[in-house]
Amino acid sequence: MYAVEFETDIKSKYIEIKDYSKILNKHAKVIVLVEDSEMHAVSTNQNDFIATLLSQPRHITQGSSFLSREQANAR
Repeated sequence: MYAVEFETDIKSKYIEIKDYSKILNKHAKVIVLVEDSEMHAVSTNQNDFIATLLSQPRHITQGSSFLSREQANAR
């Protein structure tokens, strides 16, 4: 299968494929991925917590206190 990758701005219900003649009358699987900035922010906060800490470490000052296991897991 021949892969075609492109980026475009959605301006109507049709998406233009440049050099479409190369894939005309061929079977194709089309995948559209749209980044939603609000969903991306939620995803980053929930799923990439460790990656965020690694890229932006937080330094703890001396004398900081921490929650006990029971306090942290209290509902």
